[in-house]
Amino acid sequence: MRDAIAASGAELLLFTGGGIMPAEILELPGLRVIHVHTGFLPDVRGADVLLWSLMVRGRPGVSAFLMTPRLDDGDLLGATELAPLSIPLPASERPDDDTLYRSLFSFIDPLIRAEFVVSQVFEPASDFAALPSTPQDLSVGVTFHFMAPQLRSAALAQLFPAT
Repeated sequence: MRDAIAASGAELLLFTGGGIMPAEILELPGLRVIHVHTGFLPDVRGADVLLWSLMVRGRPGVSAFLMTPRLDDGDLLGATELAPLSIPLPASERPDDDTLYRSLFSFIDPLIRAEFVVSQVFEPASDFAALPSTPQDLSVGVTFHFMAPQLRSAALAQLFPAT
């Protein structure tokens, strides 16, 4: 993948997948890699950040930043906290937690990311190669890890309350 990206001559890449982008790609000369993160940076870093944001801040957040080889610490292109999110479901029709979790990160999370990057990063930009950015204050914030099953269940119950 590194060779294909290098050969393309791309100056800007949007990384939308989960996981870790290989450092060999992030270190390509002249390439800036944008990641959109459903946590409010610099406060909420790491994994399961949409759920962690709901649990610790009471609302989702979304941030776009320029990736570095370190986790969620690149210069910010924008960050905002969104309105509190609650999706009530009839108790008799509520899926199990695994289905809700997969649905959250397959449908809701990508919509939040897409709307933010288009409306707050790309539409206002006149030159994608020179997007303005601001360094994060790395002295604040917490790096969260994937939630344990019981905590994840509590977060999903808060997000998808039974009616």
